[in-house]
Amino acid sequence: MLRAATLSLLFCAFLIVPASAEEARPLVGRKAPALEPARWMRGVSNVGQPVPSIADLRGLPTAILWVGGGDADVQALEQAASVFGLAPNRRPFAVHFRLMVLDAAPPPARVEGWAPAGYRRVVDWSAARTIRKAAWLPNDPTGLDGLGSPLARAYGVRRTPWLTLVDAAGIVRYSNAPPAPAALSQWVGANRPPKIPARSIHGQSFGAWQPVRWVTPRKTPFRFADHELTLVRWWTKACQHCAASVPALSELHRRYQSHGLHLVSVYHHKGGRRLSDAGVLAAHRRLSGSGDVATDPGWGKLKRIMQRAGFRSATSVSFLVDRRGVIVWAHPGPRVHWSASRRYVGPNQDIRVLEAFLRYRLGVAPAPPPAVPSAR
Repeated sequence: MLRAATLSLLFCAFLIVPASAEEARPLVGRKAPALEPARWMRGVSNVGQPVPSIADLRGLPTAILWVGGGDADVQALEQAASVFGLAPNRRPFAVHFRLMVLDAAPPPARVEGWAPAGYRRVVDWSAARTIRKAAWLPNDPTGLDGLGSPLARAYGVRRTPWLTLVDAAGIVRYSNAPPAPAALSQWVGANRPPKIPARSIHGQSFGAWQPVRWVTPRKTPFRFADHELTLVRWWTKACQHCAASVPALSELHRRYQSHGLHLVSVYHHKGGRRLSDAGVLAAHRRLSGSGDVATDPGWGKLKRIMQRAGFRSATSVSFLVDRRGVIVWAHPGPRVHWSASRRYVGPNQDIRVLEAFLRYRLGVAPAPPPAVPSAR
C-alpha cells in the first residue's frame, strides 16, 4: 500500500514538474510559447475553433488565466472579470483575455486531452457566483487542455489558478498564481495603450486600393499582411502641409521599419502640370520621402475613405492600418510633424501621440510593468 501510494505521488509530481531543462527555465522575460496544442471553443459545445496565436494578439497585452474546478479557480475568474472588464455588457478595454480550462488530474491517456465535464463544472460554478458565461464565453476563445500537458509545461503552469501576463511585444512579464486585484489593475494601467482621438473609422477595413496605382516598382502585389503596421499618407506637390508632414512621417518609417512599420505615400494631383511617374518619385525624394509611392487618379480612393472617416477640411489625410487591413489610427490632416513653434502645437502633439502608439503596437520598449506582484 505504501509503495503504491509513493508511486502515485511520484506520477502526480511528474505531471506538474517541467520535463526538461528548457521547460524549467524561467518564463518571465521570454517570448510567450505558442498556444498549442490546446483545443479552443467559443461555446460549451463549439469545440475546434482556430488556435489563437500570440502573434495575432500583438499590439495589446494578453492575460491568460489557467483555471481548474476549485473554489480558488472560481475566485480568480471572478477577479479577472472585475479587472479585465468581463462582466455583462462590458468588454476588455486594453487587454486581450484568454481563459484556459485545465483538467486538474487527467489520466495518462488524456494528458493532452481534456474532460468536457470539468469545463461545464467550472462554467456552472462561475455562473453560480457573479460571472455569467454569456458575458464572455460567446466571444472570447476558451482553451481546453490538461495540467501536465505540453502546453501547460511550456508555460510553467504548476497548479491552478495560474496567471500569465504577456506584454504588447509578446514577452511574458508575469507567470505565477494570480496576484491581488489591485496589483493586477496596476499592471493593466501601466500597459494601457496611449490615448488617441476616437475616430468613427477606427476598427473598419481600409478596403480595396482601387484606383490607386503603384509608382514604386513592385514584384508582388502589396499586402497589409506583410507588415505589422502600414502608415498611409495622401500628399501632393506645392503643399506646405505635405512639405512638413511627409519628411516627419518618413522619419518615423526609418525609425521603426525594422520593427514592422511600412509607409505608403499616395500622391493626388491638385492642379497645375500633371506629374509623370518619374516626376512623382522625384518630388517625393525632394521631401526626403521613404517607403512606397503610389498615385490616386481622380482621387477615387481618397474621396471614398474621407467620406467614411468624416474628414472634410483637408485632403492630406493619414491612416495607420494593421496586418489584417483594419484601420487603427486616423488623422484628418493637414499637418502632423514635430515643431517647437507655438503655431504648430497641434501637429507636434499629434505626431508624438502617433509615435507613442507605434511603439506600443510594435512592441518597441513597451511600458515596463510595475515590480512583479507577489503571488498570493
